Amino acid sequence: MKHLYISTNLYNYMYLRKKVDKGKIAYQIAESYREGGKVKTRIIKHLGPIEKLLDMVAMKKISIKIKNTYNYEFGASFILNEICNELNIEKHVDKYVKKQAEITNIGKAIKFASIHKCINQQGFNDIESWIDSTSLQFIESIEPKILKKQNFNTWLNNFDKKTVDNIQTATTESVIEKYKPDLSRIIIDFTSVDTYQKPREDRDQIANWGKSKKYKKFTFKINYALVCSNDGIPLHHSIYSGNINDPTYFKIFSKQVLKKYESFFKQKHNLIFVFDKGMNSEEGILGIAKDYKFVAGLKKSECKNISKDISKYKCISKDENGHEIRCLEFSKTKFKKKFRGIAVYHEKTAKLIEHQYKDKIKKVRKKLKIIKSKLNKPKWNDKEIVENRINNLLEKFNVTDLFDIKITEKESQLYIKKSTLLKEKLEEHKKEWAVAFLFTNLKKTSFKKIVDIYFREKNTVEDCNKLLKNVDFCRIGPVRCYINEHIRAHFLRCTIALTIGRILARIVNKKIKQNWRTDKIITKLKNLHIVNLNIQPFNIKDLVLSNYPKHKQLYDVLNINRKFKKVKKKF
Repeated sequence: MKHLYISTNLYNYMYLRKKVDKGKIAYQIAESYREGGKVKTRIIKHLGPIEKLLDMVAMKKISIKIKNTYNYEFGASFILNEICNELNIEKHVDKYVKKQAEITNIGKAIKFASIHKCINQQGFNDIESWIDSTSLQFIESIEPKILKKQNFNTWLNNFDKKTVDNIQTATTESVIEKYKPDLSRIIIDFTSVDTYQKPREDRDQIANWGKSKKYKKFTFKINYALVCSNDGIPLHHSIYSGNINDPTYFKIFSKQVLKKYESFFKQKHNLIFVFDKGMNSEEGILGIAKDYKFVAGLKKSECKNISKDISKYKCISKDENGHEIRCLEFSKTKFKKKFRGIAVYHEKTAKLIEHQYKDKIKKVRKKLKIIKSKLNKPKWNDKEIVENRINNLLEKFNVTDLFDIKITEKESQLYIKKSTLLKEKLEEHKKEWAVAFLFTNLKKTSFKKIVDIYFREKNTVEDCNKLLKNVDFCRIGPVRCYINEHIRAHFLRCTIALTIGRILARIVNKKIKQNWRTDKIITKLKNLHIVNLNIQPFNIKDLVLSNYPKHKQLYDVLNINRKFKKVKKKF
């Protein structure tokens, strides 16, 4: 029987039969019939588990009606909730946040808020409606009042600087104990987040806010400092004023990091700090160099005397596409101390820069043709005005020194006498932007290892900051809070969301031996729903996981099926 069609007119004789064999549930199509005055059952077709039945319906091998009575998101919310429970987020928050009579379980609220930030990227306002759409309402005991919008402002007022610091430290201790991140290197990076916040005289601000750029609609910005382990797990965060530059804050922040996390670093002298060129300050660098190793970036303005002749650079390796990485060692005196300097030339970067400049030059030449066609027409007959417009064009594309353009005036007529591309200058630009400068107190370490440490670890922390700003994941800004405590709670929530997201990615990538992005993993998990199916005309009901075959590899890695069977009993 290739195709089997079941219709309502057979309802009295044919039915869907549920069979349990050694704990496994399977379905069969059975028929009741009379023989010698007795009712007997005959198995017409064995369908197997409910998922197989659904596949047969999708392929139109069986014609039956299926009605979804409810549908709850299960994958992402359940797995992230498990990670939060292992890190004891709820207990840490309840321990340090002041208790109030109206709201006793603040820890659960911040835990759900962090999971919600991973999945929905929205503010505190819609957490209540989001919980109603997930399976968490059946798994966790939730007081409805802790998720009410009006109550959130009440408990957010208790998140002062000391409270947030204590929660962050306790969370990091749990991360190190449970997941053992790689602490051989510590990476530090700063970024800025836009905000609608404005200075107020009646309230002590986190700092005097730094103004955003003129073209942005947001009024001010907050700077965000993040510390990550070698494998990209957040360890510490801090927020500070938008008008404090990175070197000034780095000397304060580096002391905080060393003091707070010294107990975590088992091999003190093997620890390597990695940070960008924008953070170089005397106190910060010398404070770290006293007891630890570091690799840091150098500004190009500090390395004008270093040779840009690439032939003098030594080739240390080639990337997967065959592009050369070349290095030149030099001695760098900084803050009255000598360090080991390294100039790094990457052929791939040089080719990318060359492609970008070629694109800019094409656009400039097109614009120059338009300007030539407009010469001597109204508003284009004054030499000074035309020169200014050409200069503005070159400045816009950042190619001012690449073109030699001369305008002459003869018999009240303007002419562009010369428009030459200076190829020598273009080569200089390629070399200038393709060479990066580093300095370090690692004296015996090879070029290859130092370059690998700096660029790989720098990419790790930059990936974390990109995730925080990603509209498909955390979306840390723009900040819409107006009170200091609320702002601190917002950044704590985003840091916890980033931590559990990165831990999830680490678990998955370790098992599948690939490098899937955190936001992509969570997007795939969001597709997994618990569905209560009502199969008509038999009126058979069952709980199943929808979209399971779609990302089977990911779900199998996380043992979703086994976890679902345990959760199924709670519905």
